[in-house]
Amino acid sequence: RWSGLTAVGRSIRRAFGYEGAEEQSRQSLYPSSAIRHEDAELDPTRRQAIISRARDQKRNSNLASWALRKHLDYVAEFEFQVKTGLKSLDQQIERWWQRWSDPENCDVTARFDFRDLVRQLEAARTLDGDVGLLFLRDGRLQPIEGDRIRTVIGDVPGYPGVRWSHGVHTDDFGRPLRYAIYRRWQPSDLSPGNWGWTFERVVSAADMHLHAYWPRVDSNRGVSPLTPAINDLIDLGEAKSYALAKMKVAQLFGLALYRGGSEALGPATVAEDDADALKVDFSRGPYQLDLDAGDKAEILESSSPSDQFQSWFTQVTASALKALDIPYSFYAENFTNFSGQRQAWLQYNHSARVKRRSVTRLLDKVAAWRLTMAIAAGELPEFDVMSKPWLWIPTGVPWIDPLAEVQATTAALQAQITSRTRVVAAQGEDWDEIVADLARENAALQAAGLNTAIAYQPPNKDPRAVPPPQQTADPNA
Repeated sequence: RWSGLTAVGRSIRRAFGYEGAEEQSRQSLYPSSAIRHEDAELDPTRRQAIISRARDQKRNSNLASWALRKHLDYVAEFEFQVKTGLKSLDQQIERWWQRWSDPENCDVTARFDFRDLVRQLEAARTLDGDVGLLFLRDGRLQPIEGDRIRTVIGDVPGYPGVRWSHGVHTDDFGRPLRYAIYRRWQPSDLSPGNWGWTFERVVSAADMHLHAYWPRVDSNRGVSPLTPAINDLIDLGEAKSYALAKMKVAQLFGLALYRGGSEALGPATVAEDDADALKVDFSRGPYQLDLDAGDKAEILESSSPSDQFQSWFTQVTASALKALDIPYSFYAENFTNFSGQRQAWLQYNHSARVKRRSVTRLLDKVAAWRLTMAIAAGELPEFDVMSKPWLWIPTGVPWIDPLAEVQATTAALQAQITSRTRVVAAQGEDWDEIVADLARENAALQAAGLNTAIAYQPPNKDPRAVPPPQQTADPNA
């Protein structure tokens, strides 16, 4: 057992920096005083434990799977818009990109279109800490899950004497040069020496992008942001199961019957022909109990789950969601009012914008690589790819209160503290496309002899207010 009472036990506990890799009974009770490389805080065995436990929560915890989906909705959804300055060229590039985004053209497994592939990559980065995206020579993409980038004990085949850290070979400054890729074992592969993993190949860092959540600047591998919440999620799942079991037990013992005097219930005192009258099958009800004088019946009730349990469950749920910066009001929509929900959304959207930056870097790298190949193959006319004449517009979120939002936006535009382009981009739309749509609609209305004006009447401050009665003139005045 892991002892916390001896110096040896304390030093062992301090040896591992991530408690999410440990069972509850093996969590450290003492802060570590050692300062080490971040990759040394999470050795390969415990890295694999964190990945396994995070994936298990995604499979079995509706809270974890919902939080992951909500995270992807805000962080991994983008629209591709080209802005070369030539409308015809923009449309040509966007049409080509849409064709390439089909599963059979962009994904080596032909399972996901490009938008779904981006969601899969971000999900893998969130659960595993990092994921590799390999750029193939035929113009397709191959995701490499984080647990496949690894260094098995000993030299990597074909690279004797090369120092690897978690499957990464770096230069003296920490820049990655190559990655060691393994494939998971199959029954025919299992043999002493490879521990269930078979070496596949080494890929150059120039051919693979490691999409990661970096815990520190000197890290070679990413760490899942869910790591601090893993034990909380496990606790919530266990507590939910225990509370449900307690509630079921409480329901089994639902009715208590009493008799007055010295007469007691039981086989020794109740006649056989009267025994059935004391048995109530709730599944066959409803029942009307006809009791003798002095008899009494009570329904047994249990305050399960208790108010203290519910409060604890709420607090731990909110704490677990904070691992992904998700407000508790997203999970319980009736938790707060409009102002509180909007404030929570503004703060969360800011944190999502920070995460989206690394996703857009990956998207820019893919776009530059693939569009360059398309130009070289004569599929597209030449344009300056290095200037990145495109935008990745995050999918917008509908307004919480559309009328209030429109009024506030109109006031901001009148005060010239924002622009139509930015307002529309926040909704995931393209201002140029809206202008083109409006021009086409107005032209069609004018051709039909219809009015193109849209009248807008601001509502009263309180639409339920009754207007005051009109004052009539006093004829004697």
